[in-house]
Amino acid sequence: MRYTTEDRRVPGRRPCGRGNGGGGIHPFTLDHCDFTNNICAAYANGAIGCKVTHCNITLGGRNVELTGNEDIKFQDRHRGIFLTESYDLIVDENHLSASGGANQAETEGIVIGYSRDNNEMVFLNQATGLTNAYVGEGICVDVNNKPAVGLTFKCNENSDNEYDFWNRMVLPIPFGTIPADQTIRTIQGEMDRPADNTFDRNEDLPEFSDYNTNSVLNVVTYIFKDPETSFEPIDVRAPYITPYTSEYVTRISNNCQSRLIRRVPPIHAVGLAELGTVLHDEKLAYGNTRYLYDQLIDGGSTDQTVQEIQQSWPEEAWELRAMLLSKSPYLSTEVLMQMDEKGILPDAMVAEI
Repeated sequence: MRYTTEDRRVPGRRPCGRGNGGGGIHPFTLDHCDFTNNICAAYANGAIGCKVTHCNITLGGRNVELTGNEDIKFQDRHRGIFLTESYDLIVDENHLSASGGANQAETEGIVIGYSRDNNEMVFLNQATGLTNAYVGEGICVDVNNKPAVGLTFKCNENSDNEYDFWNRMVLPIPFGTIPADQTIRTIQGEMDRPADNTFDRNEDLPEFSDYNTNSVLNVVTYIFKDPETSFEPIDVRAPYITPYTSEYVTRISNNCQSRLIRRVPPIHAVGLAELGTVLHDEKLAYGNTRYLYDQLIDGGSTDQTVQEIQQSWPEEAWELRAMLLSKSPYLSTEVLMQMDEKGILPDAMVAEI
């Protein structure tokens, strides 16, 4: 456990330590854990399904050099939670703070990197006295649907941090990637579910920053309610971060009691073209699932939407389906993989076979 320089294990609770995703095969759960003066309390690279919840993390008290192969990713900062190239994450209700002292190292609380086209949320955490409290870095969106799908920050609290939130580019630019694709979701919050993060409201400490050299293509709209309160950031990197509120912004009563993630933003936030694309995709996904369901239940359906989708599938897909079903269940793995790679069968037919 190289990154665990010191930890306090709470009696009766899960032992805490370093976690490494290891190529997507070793997710971990840390719950109600205490970490003190770790270089990194929780770290995963390429993991699916990691959970870090209700942990107390104090960091920055060991000013050691970061010279290892993995350390270059930390940018000379101790990090509380660092999850990169990972998805299906739960990072909720943790408390992160700096230990202070003359040898205080620079600190970052929660860093999510390269979560890509997954709707991830950092939810209901507290950060106090850190260099950077919450960071999204690299490609943390669906690059074809940046307003609707990607990493969001919701209901997190800040106190005396140098930067509360940071939409950050990873340098040097990884080979094969487009700089303009490096961003978090470009709409944070919804018209009836504002982001509800709280800010320091200290004009000397930036509250929402964006050091993406192509950020003019990724202006982040931050939807909030209750101007002149801690819910409104007063120091942002304009025009790349744009706080937004109006009389039409409302708040449901349990806004910070649920981490429900919506895929589609409200119509106020996107154009009709983008909304039409999302609607078409969702309709197709529904039709595929409904078709498969109807093959199993009651022998079919007269649902008009399902019929329309079935009629849109090409004739060669139906012929291939019939041929493969005639040989099922005696189909080799090689044949099934080739069928999937060919890409002419809808997901419903693939699942059926």
